[in-house]
Amino acid sequence: MKTISLFRALLVVVALGTSPVDAGSNAEVNAKARQVKMDKRLGICERKTKVVKKKLANLKEDLGTALDDADAAMPAPAATSTPTSAPTAAPTSAPAAVDCAGSWSTCAADCADKTYTVTTVASGNGAKCGTADAATDTCAPGDGQCPAALTRASDIPAGSPEGTYKIDINNVPTDLFCDLTTAGGGWMSFASVPSSGNWFDGNTVEFKSSGWSSTMSYSWGTYSSSGAIGNYWRDFSQQSVTEVLFKTGNGQYWFVIKLTDVHGGGGTVDMVASSGNFGGNTQATIFWRDNAMEDPWINPTSGHSATYMMWGENGNNDAGTYNNNYHVDFKNANGGILAFVR
Repeated sequence: MKTISLFRALLVVVALGTSPVDAGSNAEVNAKARQVKMDKRLGICERKTKVVKKKLANLKEDLGTALDDADAAMPAPAATSTPTSAPTAAPTSAPAAVDCAGSWSTCAADCADKTYTVTTVASGNGAKCGTADAATDTCAPGDGQCPAALTRASDIPAGSPEGTYKIDINNVPTDLFCDLTTAGGGWMSFASVPSSGNWFDGNTVEFKSSGWSSTMSYSWGTYSSSGAIGNYWRDFSQQSVTEVLFKTGNGQYWFVIKLTDVHGGGGTVDMVASSGNFGGNTQATIFWRDNAMEDPWINPTSGHSATYMMWGENGNNDAGTYNNNYHVDFKNANGGILAFVR
């Protein structure tokens, strides 16, 4: 064994290029032997590392080539389009401004109220109409076909219907009910006797001596410009009138006399015109007696007949009230009485 160990030591010395003379102790020899082994192994590792590096380099090169080939073989990517966004809605603008439009109706010949009609309703920020739809207003004389400055019913155009018209009384346009057909027309109502109960509640006794005339200033109750039957008397002293018409409410009986024929003392007077259905009578009778508060009695017969009594009064005055319920059957059966002047 010792010989073998010496031989190994000699080999180491030879490998290291040293002579036996330079060799140290066994420990030194062993250390050097180990060093030789380590160096040898290190050399082997370095060689292997070089081989691995070379293989890695070759692999990298091969991989790069493969990637290039793969890229070349791949189809070209589809053209990328910009995503289309939903169209932006145009900002909502305010509704178009539409102004209100309308007009008044044309005033008719009877001067009845005119009416406003809206033809275009305002929308958006359009201007509103200053007048409401279906509003009404008075027709002034001269407006449209409403005659200007009517001073009497006879100024109303021929062919116009009976109804309410504006008549200028003392420069004041006044609504009066006018009869435009009876006995030639031109009549303006002024008084009425009710269609039930007693006679006219007023009393014209103060005009007994002078009689009814265009200068008598008298009024009673509330006048009806629509021609309604009632209990009233309108002052007609500012109108130049000469005749009076008494007419039943149903229009079947009527007669005309001169206004001045109605005076104190009364008597029988000729009728100017009549409906012709008074039993052949052509005269009328006026009774206006002293201390008779129901007078004047006026009837279209030549005598004190109650058959067609057309006017009587209840006697309401400063002296008291007379409850005149005599001779009311005819007037109550025919819708009361309307009295007109022209």
